[in-house]
Amino acid sequence: MKKISILVWNDFTHDKRVKNISISFSKQEYDVTVIAAKPYKGLSISENGKVRIRRIPQFSSLYSKKKNISSVSKMTKKIQKRSIFRFIKNNKIRLYITSFLNWLSFNLGLFFVGIFTNPDIVYANDLDTLTVGYCVSRICKAKLIFDSHELWFFGSKYLNSSKIRQSMWRFLQKNLINKPNAVIVTTDTRAEFIEKQYSLEKVYTIRNCSSYEAIKPTTLFRDEFHIQQNIPILVYHGAITEIRGIFTIVDAVKNIKNIAVVFMGLGSDIVNLREYIAENNLEDRMFVKDAVSPDEVLDYIASADVGIQLFHYTFNHYTVISNKLLECIMAGLAIVANNYPEMKKIVENEELGKVVDYRNIDEIISAIKNVIKMENLEKYKNNSRNIRKKYSWEIDENKLMEIIKL
Repeated sequence: MKKISILVWNDFTHDKRVKNISISFSKQEYDVTVIAAKPYKGLSISENGKVRIRRIPQFSSLYSKKKNISSVSKMTKKIQKRSIFRFIKNNKIRLYITSFLNWLSFNLGLFFVGIFTNPDIVYANDLDTLTVGYCVSRICKAKLIFDSHELWFFGSKYLNSSKIRQSMWRFLQKNLINKPNAVIVTTDTRAEFIEKQYSLEKVYTIRNCSSYEAIKPTTLFRDEFHIQQNIPILVYHGAITEIRGIFTIVDAVKNIKNIAVVFMGLGSDIVNLREYIAENNLEDRMFVKDAVSPDEVLDYIASADVGIQLFHYTFNHYTVISNKLLECIMAGLAIVANNYPEMKKIVENEELGKVVDYRNIDEIISAIKNVIKMENLEKYKNNSRNIRKKYSWEIDENKLMEIIKL
């Protein structure tokens, strides 16, 4: 039985893509080990009964504790009021030292545990695990697969880093991108970009799809927020941040009667979002719900009618098929989304709803009004339900199994 070590720089708990990949390999009778971060105690040591999880403690995990999801927004509000605590917590010197020690402790642990597992295949997720993945693959004489979940140099982790670290990452990608047996990205647009940027012969596309489920409509949002049956529900789920267009959604929907909105997730702007809704006196039809576990997401959004994604422009957003959009398809929702190439191709070709320019509020209002018309809404929702298998993980799983044999 061949052994696969999957390297990921997060705690694996909410990384749906890596979970799908690891479970797919385990179904093909590979011996799978996921090597992930351990930011706090009490995390699981296996997934789906077959995937082994080895967790690397980080420096900050010596004092960090898991936060209860339902209390995060309340805690954030308290922190904002405590200026002294905020100064200490966000002090740049402290943050730089902690960040470096986390980086050092995790990479050392990743390297030694990676060698200890003695894999036949090393699967490195994102640029922050590629260096260690390459070293482990050379020492263990293993194949190396590089799965770039995003275009790293346009992502927040890169953009929020110091100039020194940015230079280091540019050097590493330029010099290591041609070392793996296969390079994987999430969309065809990203594959073309990487091929041209680094003169690679072939970059493979594996989408961020959900596993196929014949999800039936639910009433979870209606029950929790007491929304009448005849009122269509618009749902945004994901990171609650301004760059994801959450305030644009409020501005658009406040001009539309007889519609409710649910924002579901966590993020740095969750407190600001609650306050903005209150300032506009929209608390009777706009609701904010904390994030739910990945296993519950589809059931919750299936209680809405329309999914909406209005990402502000970054090149990463421009080239993405949002996994949240794909979840909306699996839940059988109509869709309003950005007119970016990958999302536009799906929404328009499959007749799922409308695409818009996120900067044009009138266009967004018009699109939402069009989609929630009864005759259009039922058509778009039926189209979503009818194509669920086409946009399911099972399709990409077959491609992945071919790639791993290269």
